[in-house]
Amino acid sequence: MAKLNTKPITVWLTPSGPNPWKVQVLIDSTVVLILEELQVPYVIESFRFNDVKLKPYTDIFPNGRVPAIVDPNNNLTLWESGAIIRYLGEVYDTDKKLTYESLNERHLLNQYLHFQMSGQGPYYGQAGWYDYPFYSLFPPFPQLPPTQHPIVKR
Repeated sequence: MAKLNTKPITVWLTPSGPNPWKVQVLIDSTVVLILEELQVPYVIESFRFNDVKLKPYTDIFPNGRVPAIVDPNNNLTLWESGAIIRYLGEVYDTDKKLTYESLNERHLLNQYLHFQMSGQGPYYGQAGWYDYPFYSLFPPFPQLPPTQHPIVKR
């Protein structure tokens, strides 16, 4: 739980993408979900998906991806949802609602975080990309390979 004098963390996102919400709910909302669960104040800076690779966003987050956060409490800017999730857990989960004290439990938790980031998340992202009408922005665009739908559903 956040301290009473905690300044709001700024969460940068595009509403149509999956990763920004990781801090809040599942893959799309994990970052925001974690902030909610830990009762950390936050504000959302939202912009269009087409602007993610443009200034001023890339001046702050050179990778040009979402989500990203700016934490004024620790003068820290982070991007990449896995890094953000670990940071929020280490800094703001003082009651261990979402994390663990013991070394073994922390590493088992990290195992699942890394599985989600490298094994599950990319397939969700590809399914979202190919199943959403992005092809209208970048024609011609292929469809999601049929072998990847079962992976996402699993």
